Amino acid sequence: MHVAPSTHHKKLAFRMNSSKWIETFKSNQTFSLNEMVSYEPPFHIESQELLMSLYDKWFSWLLDLESELSQVDQCDGTVRQQIKIATEQLKNTLLSEWEVKTSAQYLLWQRVYFNALDAFVSQISAISQPDPETVFSYCAEQLLGFMQHTLLIMHEIDTIMNQPNKRHFVSLDDYGCSVYRQQGKDLVSARLQAYRHNIEIDQLGEWEVKHYNNIDVPNDMHCQLQSILDQQP
Repeated sequence: MHVAPSTHHKKLAFRMNSSKWIETFKSNQTFSLNEMVSYEPPFHIESQELLMSLYDKWFSWLLDLESELSQVDQCDGTVRQQIKIATEQLKNTLLSEWEVKTSAQYLLWQRVYFNALDAFVSQISAISQPDPETVFSYCAEQLLGFMQHTLLIMHEIDTIMNQPNKRHFVSLDDYGCSVYRQQGKDLVSARLQAYRHNIEIDQLGEWEVKHYNNIDVPNDMHCQLQSILDQQP
């Protein structure tokens, strides 16, 4: 069957673009896994297994997205709904797998991770562009930010739960700032409150704020975080 040149070129351009994003995802995965074992001490084995599993699941999600978008000329309402459903299905899979995990680390992890994941689902649900290549680039970029955010969350919790002699911290990053600007959702303050509401963690004293952000922290977000930090344990 003869394929019109314009259609062929569009499909080729899409695949070239998606391949670059997929390569970037795998490079970021390599970086994150190296970071995980390079810290002194390295992440706890439970954290290592969890991060590897999350990268596997989200990579499969990204490949499925590539396959779906490569077959359409326009990303219409039906396609956008399918993307949203696939994202929510992965969230439900994680909920189902983790509900049997009862360690203190997993319980705290679930509380803060799903808050960030809900924000990611909202970002994906907000897709409005009709061009499949643009949509894939947007989703891939959001996923990369979310996975970096995931690594930072894991570092926070791993330090809290497994390194009691180290100073504990929360992280500010571009993903958290963007979510606050777009959705009004303060991920970092919610995490800090979750950490401090844990009886054992609440005995740990002062907290450090680590900055991994390249964009400015919204003023309201900064004030809210500082207000929580100023509260006495």
